[in-house]
Amino acid sequence: MTVIFEGDAFEDKQDFKIFTHAHDIHSCIWEARQHIRERLKYAEDVSDQEAKNLEELSEMLYMEELD
Repeated sequence: MTVIFEGDAFEDKQDFKIFTHAHDIHSCIWEARQHIRERLKYAEDVSDQEAKNLEELSEMLYMEELD
């Protein structure tokens, strides 16, 4: 059975499950990075160390997203 999702065809349910799982992970990573950007942009009480840690975390999430 072929499953079609957003223009992509998947030959079996397992491939579709893998794709949707990866899509969910990507969405979570994007959302986490968005929260970090918001925290850095709008919070005046962010210490230099916290800002550095958040930027490093964002970079790590970005690299994970590329894998």
